[in-house]
Amino acid sequence: MQKAYQELDEVVGHNDSVEEFHLLKLQLLDAVMEEKLRLHLALPLSVPHISSQSATRWLYHSKGSIVFLNANAIHRDPILWDSPLEYRPERTAQRWDCRTN
Repeated sequence: MQKAYQELDEVVGHNDSVEEFHLLKLQLLDAVMEEKLRLHLALPLSVPHISSQSATRWLYHSKGSIVFLNANAIHRDPILWDSPLEYRPERTAQRWDCRTN
């Protein structure tokens, strides 16, 4: 939290309001929000999709089926995340570092 306050002071200033043009420079604050949303999703399941191609999964044929992705399970998968239940904004910043390049 102290690092986020320091970033806000450096980018925005102590008595100023955050404006839209500041957001690109507030990388740690962005990482804090991304990590918070990774751990505590507003919607744990995705918006329903209808599959457009046929695929067989567990003996079911899926063309035309309604499909939900369990984003909560994906964001807590130990194969994809090291210590997935741990809150570490730095890892989200590193993972999405390609957005700024």
